[in-house]
Amino acid sequence: MLQAATRFAVSLLSVALLPAAWADTALARCELTPKAANAVRLDLPCQFSQRQGFIGVTRSDGVRHDFSPASAAGRYTDEAKRSVRRRVDAGGQVFELPDARLSVRWLQGAAPAPTRLPPAPPVASGPFDRTLTLQGIAFRVQAANDSSVGQVRITPSGLKLDNTPVVREVDGQVVSAEVADLNADGSPELYVVVQSAGSGSYASLVAVSANARKSLSDISLPALDTQAGAARGYQGHDQFAVVEGSLVRRMPIYLESDTNAQPTGGVRQLHYKLHKGEATWVLRLHRMSEF
Repeated sequence: MLQAATRFAVSLLSVALLPAAWADTALARCELTPKAANAVRLDLPCQFSQRQGFIGVTRSDGVRHDFSPASAAGRYTDEAKRSVRRRVDAGGQVFELPDARLSVRWLQGAAPAPTRLPPAPPVASGPFDRTLTLQGIAFRVQAANDSSVGQVRITPSGLKLDNTPVVREVDGQVVSAEVADLNADGSPELYVVVQSAGSGSYASLVAVSANARKSLSDISLPALDTQAGAARGYQGHDQFAVVEGSLVRRMPIYLESDTNAQPTGGVRQLHYKLHKGEATWVLRLHRMSEF
């Protein structure tokens, strides 16, 4: 027991050393109620931690529970890859394990603060002109960024058949661009992020693929309201980034009483994978998590 308590104390110290971005921690009280008859119910101190959707619960007896987000909101898998359902309320969180219920109750004043998004890229105040290169193919991205509605011009080089520039209308201003090869087929893609004007600061995407390294093909992104649960509480302020083989869209979740400047419903993260469609490439939702 002394060794377990020592490990618990060390784990508390390690929390203080974690990077602040996208991490929430709190001291709590854990109740573990096994589903088997005559099994012993545990009630003991614990530490709750959450980072980029992944949850860890370290009990004072030295046992740790690790939960990874699954494909639907409120669904997780544990360290043994078993399915877990999470429920959140004002007093804490409840995890329905296959063989037990783990209830994490916040100590008074110890609940983790709502996760905050890092600042979104500021809407550009001048022209955007950047060239990105991957696998021998270059994309020059140009936008005047001189009005709330404009155009983005994408000029490829290195394609075998057609290097004709592509021009697309955009609602807002170009704030960033990334080049990647999400489907690892040797033909890179370009992802251009556009941020609208106004308090909502809604993000949109212009994306193209170097189709078989010959010419550019469009990449489509399904609307949020066509994906179950993805648009709930959405009021803009979203961001796109390429992360480990996925295009990730991250947004704050607004509750009904929230102001535009202060969302309190947490954060939703959508992971998209690139697939071949009938006429174009398509970004399909692979996983959604909330934290």
